[in-house]
Amino acid sequence: MLLAGGGSKALSDFASASGVVTALGTKDNYVTWTKNGIVNNLTVPYASVAGKLSIGSYDKSSEINFTKVFWTANNVDGDSVTGFGYAAVMNIGSDLYRGWQIWNNRNDHTLYWRPAKSDASTWADVHAILDSFNYTTYTVKKDGTGASGTWDIDISGTASYTNYIGYTSRADKGNGYAQFCQYAGPSNNPTDDWYSHIIMNHSKSAGYYTEIATCFHSDHVYFRRQTGGLTTDWK
Repeated sequence: MLLAGGGSKALSDFASASGVVTALGTKDNYVTWTKNGIVNNLTVPYASVAGKLSIGSYDKSSEINFTKVFWTANNVDGDSVTGFGYAAVMNIGSDLYRGWQIWNNRNDHTLYWRPAKSDASTWADVHAILDSFNYTTYTVKKDGTGASGTWDIDISGTASYTNYIGYTSRADKGNGYAQFCQYAGPSNNPTDDWYSHIIMNHSKSAGYYTEIATCFHSDHVYFRRQTGGLTTDWK
């Protein structure tokens, strides 16, 4: 050891001196220092929280150690910690009064989070974080892929093709939507001429519709219907 004013001494020279650190060493996972013949562990300030970064593994909610920041949750006897089996969890807060968690679920590769309820009685509902992997579980793609069911749509202003019912070839199948089509000649027409047709189908599988035909070369408008597969004459 260097001394003020020059010169040096070994630590052993101070072994009998009171109040002087006489040795440094290691024991288990600690650095030690010796003073007055007593071996002490060297503790880094705030090192007592280091254990919170260690990983614990819990099977049931009642077993959670809230001092752990990181832990894993298993799914045992239907009482999983997170409600999902086998998750890696990051826990924020020391108890349910301050609790907040985020975790991944091994089975569906989704990231989840949940806070505690305001009264600290238990956890609040689980929320999934949407990303490029799972968003189609909750919504559709930009091109409409994944859409199903009936959607209510309101249109205001001007939109392309909103004046079209939908031009199709004729299909008297009662498929539940309106058709617009055109025919020339006597087939499917009231007379041997050109006609535009609007066919309003019934929701039944077949055999029910009403039909309106307007002539290109006159002011005549005709009507007929089909009920139970029987078609009336044009009127």
